[in-house]
Amino acid sequence: MEIRWLGTAAISYKQDDRTIIFDPYGGTNKKLGCYSAQELATYGDIFITHGHFDHLADVPAIMALNKAKVYCAHLAAQSLINLGVDQSRITVVTPGRKIVAGPFNIRVLKGKHIDFDRKLILKTLLNLRVLRYFRNFLKVLSMTKKFPEGQTLIYEMEVDGKKIMHMGSLALAEGENYPQNVDILVLPFQGRSDLEMYALPFVAGIKPKIIYLHHFDDTFPPISNTISTDKFVQNVRKDFPEIKFIIPLRGSEISILE
Repeated sequence: MEIRWLGTAAISYKQDDRTIIFDPYGGTNKKLGCYSAQELATYGDIFITHGHFDHLADVPAIMALNKAKVYCAHLAAQSLINLGVDQSRITVVTPGRKIVAGPFNIRVLKGKHIDFDRKLILKTLLNLRVLRYFRNFLKVLSMTKKFPEGQTLIYEMEVDGKKIMHMGSLALAEGENYPQNVDILVLPFQGRSDLEMYALPFVAGIKPKIIYLHHFDDTFPPISNTISTDKFVQNVRKDFPEIKFIIPLRGSEISILE
């Protein structure tokens, strides 16, 4: 199986001749290189973890260029319908739903969005980057209103006998039965000032063999930031030296689970 990170939370999985993509979003940071709708439209059916703009805003343009279906929660579906997406191409999913997409056997789990802490909010807003990227800042504020979060979902996938837990926001919901000892935990790494400690309980609870980090790039400045993953990796390795890490490069495809 091949896994590719396309920036922000956009990740594609390819097994045999089938490719699916999660949270496709091209970004606004030209210095990093923005993915066009044409590029993102080549990746097949779409799975959405939640309705925020950096997970959903490019989906209407992508779906106008292909025949993909999209799987998402109710409020995200309503956002897409409001933007003109054909309702027949949208499948609303809720926790407990099972989906078969070619070689991918997927179970939908209840998730939760990360809570932004006050330190991060102040550091982001009281920063000269707001002036430097002021046009982007206004755009993000507008998009935030247009794309409400809704229900956050986590996707558990079985592919060729291996198990993947795919997260689009770094939090778990109380009362949900999450898998343990998964082969890969796909973990977003943005949204708090204390990520290197905040994320440790998720690792301890799920006990993955591999952690694949994403969403640590500065795709929509000034709200996003480039996040160093070094301290988190060091902290995990102190207690769980057996866990391997994949810190991908944007656009790189890695063969795993062989």
